Amino acid sequence: MPDMTTVNHNAFSEEQKDVFERLKEKSVEQNGCWLWQGAAAGSGHGRILYKNQLHGPHEISAELFLNHTIGSGINQINHKRECTNPNCWNPEHLYVGSRSQNYRDAEAAGKIMHGGWKTHCPYGHEYTPENTKLQKSKTGFKRKCRECDRRRKNKSGKKRNLVIGNHYASMKGK
Repeated sequence: MPDMTTVNHNAFSEEQKDVFERLKEKSVEQNGCWLWQGAAAGSGHGRILYKNQLHGPHEISAELFLNHTIGSGINQINHKRECTNPNCWNPEHLYVGSRSQNYRDAEAAGKIMHGGWKTHCPYGHEYTPENTKLQKSKTGFKRKCRECDRRRKNKSGKKRNLVIGNHYASMKGK
């Protein structure tokens, strides 16, 4: 991918050309990153108006260069592990992926500090990527133990006679 000033944008629609020019006007190139210097949300992530809504520059970049449609579903735009700058919108530093992939990338890049985090659930199960799911909460996301969730759904794991409520094993001899 060339630098942002030499990108061939002939295949872009007029709306895409306009937003690309606005992105370039408010950005600088630094160490391979295309860094957004314009308006930002409270989280510090950049925001720019596109299609009558505010979007992150990285989301727009993914739509322009990675064939991703903004708001298309479960996938999101993530930064590759080599790029730790949240305001970078260079498409070579981005990929379309899941929230859990983003979490693993942040973990590998050292952006998640495990020293302050619990390593096990209250019942002693280790928080591993396979045993951990993220659940949306009012303040963001909470980690949930998959093993505890499985056990809650399957209470004791014993077969029960649902009519009487006794354990099936205890009724076999009667």
